[in-house]
Amino acid sequence: MLKFGVSVKVGLLGEPCNEALGSLRDRRRGPGVQEAREPLVDVFDEGDHLLVVAELPGAKAVDIDFEIEHDVLCFSTQGERRYTKEILLPTPVREPERSSYRNGIFYLKLPKAA
Repeated sequence: MLKFGVSVKVGLLGEPCNEALGSLRDRRRGPGVQEAREPLVDVFDEGDHLLVVAELPGAKAVDIDFEIEHDVLCFSTQGERRYTKEILLPTPVREPERSSYRNGIFYLKLPKAA
């Protein structure tokens, strides 16, 4: 079953930000399905660090990979349930202090760069 949706959030200036969700994508020759799903992700600014929370149901903790370069976070999973997402963070960050995965939710604590 193909799933597709839209997430609407309020941006920093009060303007709505729309983000497409799901595995269905438009292509020049018509819609197509990507192998990896795009998960729901929230980024919370908690003062001295950012907290990234991603929904990855069905993934295993050992299959989660992430990479950070300045203010871009890329993460993906391998295995039976594949997810991929690239996020532009609101501020540059350092290497993560802590990450955890429980009950299908991935948490990543990123200290802000000085």
